[in-house]
This record gives sequence, structure tokens and C-alpha cells, in this order.
Amino acid sequence: MKKTLLLALFSAFIGNAQTVTDYVTGISSPSGIVFDATGNLFIGDYLNYKIIKVDLLGNKTTITSSLAGSPNQITLDSNNNIWASCEISSKLTKVTQAGVQTSYPALGNAYGVAIDALGFVYFSENGPGNINKLDVATGTITVFKTGLIRPRGLVFDANGDLIVACGGSANKIIKITPSGDVTDVVTAINSPYYLALNSNGDLYISTNSSGGIYQFLSGATNGSQVLYATGLGTTNGLAIRNNELFVARQGSGLNKISKITLPTLGLNDVAYENNEILVYPNPATEFVCVENISADANEIELFDLNGKSVRSYKASDVNAGKLIITNLQSGNYILKIDTISKKIIIK
Repeated sequence: MKKTLLLALFSAFIGNAQTVTDYVTGISSPSGIVFDATGNLFIGDYLNYKIIKVDLLGNKTTITSSLAGSPNQITLDSNNNIWASCEISSKLTKVTQAGVQTSYPALGNAYGVAIDALGFVYFSENGPGNINKLDVATGTITVFKTGLIRPRGLVFDANGDLIVACGGSANKIIKITPSGDVTDVVTAINSPYYLALNSNGDLYISTNSSGGIYQFLSGATNGSQVLYATGLGTTNGLAIRNNELFVARQGSGLNKISKITLPTLGLNDVAYENNEILVYPNPATEFVCVENISADANEIELFDLNGKSVRSYKASDVNAGKLIITNLQSGNYILKIDTISKKIIIK
């Protein structure tokens, strides 16, 4: 019952928070996307072998129109070089801001690309089921992991683990540690393609022709993913900037980059008896401040992401405006105050 209630609450958050708007139009077949530190957006144009740069004013510049193949996922290194996994030619290609290209071989259907903290470039081969590691300094390519099923989009998390979208008969998200250990993160995802991680660890998953984007909250357990957005046509590359999720879309009249405002995890207020309940700071460690809570509040309860109640309070437990949250595991929680629910992060 409580788990059903929790999932309903998440659905309410998502439905209320989403605002989908056009960000860039006029791109023939957008695939991978990535932002640089100043807010310039780089877009792979799959059918035209292009990389296009869009500045904050919306001005478009073609970085190259002669890629070695059709770009799938793209990313940037610390020198602002663009790295593209290119299909058809099966190559990993580095493109400077001046458009100069350097290509490295892949066995087949190069798809995902991600760069670790040390500058090593990892790329997935969708057909053979490999993830390879490129040492840029020497040009040496080694097989990092093999035997995967349709590995596609890649992203590194804050711990240095590689998150991989696996399609085909797998249809799941896996995590690979630097030592090569593999664990399932999310299973039963219909056709996962590209990935994006928010700064708080929330994971977003595009599903290509299925037209949806899944959200998997940081600290959640397998099976608690939610369909965050749907009806978007073909969803490809994902990127996050300033708490907004950007998605490359394809389809009739849908060849564009759209943005979706994400739910904030900071100071957040909701209506309550003509006042506003405020819960902060967020993330929190030993306590959260709760303002404008009614003395008549009947139920104050903290749930984990499995829907399990981990702590119950009374209104009188809010001492000097503070609610004590010590001795709890780090992660995401739902604080429910009567009919009002707040998502909080405990560190």
C-alpha cells in the first residue's frame, strides 16, 4: 500500500514538474548532444555526418560536415575536443573545434562514448558487444569489457563506475566498476539508448523509437524507475544543464532539441492551509528545517524509495523548526506531512 502511494507521489511530481519546450530546431537528424562549460551545445547530425555547434543566442556553426560516419553519442574532453562514436564506418573520431579529425578503428557499430577522470576514452561497439578503452597519449586501444548485449549509451558516475545502456535481448542498464565487475542497475527498460546523469545522481534514459524517457532516482532500487516523459517521437541523445534535461528528438516534424525542466531538489515549497511548507536544506545531514507546519498535522512520516516507512514523527517533534534525521542511510527519501509530500536527500 505504502509502495503504491510512493509511486503515485513520484508520478504526481513528474506530471506537475514537466515543461517541454523547443530549444533548437532545424536540425535534420539530431543524435548525440553535449554542452560545454559555457553553455554551447554540440549536436551530432546522424544522416548528414555533421557536428553542429549552437551558442547561447541560438547561432549555429557547422564544426564539420565530413565525419567518418554517422555520429551516435558525442562527448567533450578537457580540451573541448569533440569525440563521436560513428556508425557505418565503425570509427571513434576526435574532432577539434577547428574541425580537424582523428579517427580510431572500431569493430562494428561504434555507439556510446564517455571519458573518465584520467582522460581515457571508452566507446561501445553495439554489434560485437564490446566496450573498448583508448589511451589517447599512445593511441592504444584495449578491450575493457566484452560479452555484453548491444551496449549503447555510456556515462561515468561520481564514483568512476561506467553506466551502460544495453539493448537487444538485455534491455537493461548495467554498472561496470574500474576493475570490470558488472552489476545490473535497472532491468526491464524497453530499448534503452542514451543516458544522462544529474549532479545528484538521478539517471535519465532515452528509448529511441519507443518515444519515452525513463527516470531512475539516485539511491533507488531496481524496478522503481518511472516513465518520465513519453510521446516525444524518437528520443536520442540526452544532456543536462542548469537543472534542465535536453533531448534530441527525431520524427515527422520533430527533428529538434527539446528541454524539460527537472524537479528541483533544493528549497521547495508547496501550499498548506493558505501558508507554505518549506523544507530545507536539501541535501541535509543531521536535520531539516520545516517551516509553517500546522500544529494539527496528524501524520509526519519518512519513506525510503522502496515505500518503506523508516521514521514517524509527531508535530511536537519539530523542535525549534527542526526535524532530526540522524542515523539514517544516505539517499533519497520522501517526507510526507499529511497529504503533502517532499522529496529530500540525506547525506
